Amino acid sequence: MKRVVLFGLGAVAVAALGLFACAEDGAISPPPDEPPSPLPAPEAGGAADGSPASRDGDADAGSRCGALGLCRLDVDLPALVALNAITGTAADDVWIVGTKGTVLHGGASSFARVPVETDESLFSVWSPARGDVWLSSASAPLHGLRHAGGGIAFERVPGSTWSASGASSGRLWTVWGNSADDVWLAGEPTSRFGGYASIWRLSTDDDAGATWRSASICAPGALCTPNIRASWGSPAGPAWLVGPRGDNYTADVADGGTVWRTKDSRTVIDLASVWGAPSGEAWAVGAGGTVRRIAPGDGSWQIVESPVSTALHGVWGRDVDDVWIVGDAGVVLHWNGTALELATMHDDTAVPPSLNAVWGIDDQLWIVGNGVVFHAAAGAK
Repeated sequence: MKRVVLFGLGAVAVAALGLFACAEDGAISPPPDEPPSPLPAPEAGGAADGSPASRDGDADAGSRCGALGLCRLDVDLPALVALNAITGTAADDVWIVGTKGTVLHGGASSFARVPVETDESLFSVWSPARGDVWLSSASAPLHGLRHAGGGIAFERVPGSTWSASGASSGRLWTVWGNSADDVWLAGEPTSRFGGYASIWRLSTDDDAGATWRSASICAPGALCTPNIRASWGSPAGPAWLVGPRGDNYTADVADGGTVWRTKDSRTVIDLASVWGAPSGEAWAVGAGGTVRRIAPGDGSWQIVESPVSTALHGVWGRDVDDVWIVGDAGVVLHWNGTALELATMHDDTAVPPSLNAVWGIDDQLWIVGNGVVFHAAAGAK
């Protein structure tokens, strides 16, 4: 049964949405002859330690909450910032990234800006452990590690095979991994890391330096450079990659190594996000309200009837019967195990914000988008 909930959010400054996540942002190309250097480390107790960035956010939360328990947080964001991705390792160790080099860290209703010396758009974030975080950008990924003072210092990791001339095209859309020692990148085809490829795995060169080695996801003996838009990977379940025209790949780990296989998505629509459950079930969403799910052993994705036709940008779940999807026009969809319930975040005076990503842990849930962060506790449903 569909349920429509109107959220009173107050005025939201989200004019000119077209300038957000899709805006061109002058990519920073690390010089090929110079190693990356760490950014100035924030002082202990500063913003990188997760001190509050909200202004009396809890006191104001009561007037900003809707029927699903989602409350808009009063985080201090620059104008025209799109928050593109979110992840974490615990309820008090949550990372959010976006345009204009925006990085937020914290938990619940308290987030702080973390200084990163870049104004590039950041598209993806992945954290294998507390104090260890990776960011994907238009050029080379950034790696943040906690230092002795308690803050996070970021450095670029272009790898030993970096080619500045090859970095003029092709964005790095996503970063993920299975552990701190098993990190992957994917995006549009590019030759910035040496040979032309779109998927890479962090490795070491002959001098024990960091390098990115291309990985093939084609059939044995075949060559391909797919365009990858989003990924999901965890030690508890199989990795998934999705992209334009319904393209998707899943990792099958066998005795001979990792073999990537494709499944019929039953669509030529662009897929923008994917999430996988420990059981092996996966969900993917994309343009035109497209929703797909696949169970272990299925040869093709199942079509899930969607109550919207707007573009969907993010999907994440606590379990196979508790899946959250977000998209344009303030759309939030919740799968309750039987059907998708619809909630729309807007009021009579504000343009509904584009929602780009959703993530949660334990009984906490966060949704981020163009200029907004929402939070729900105690198992919002």
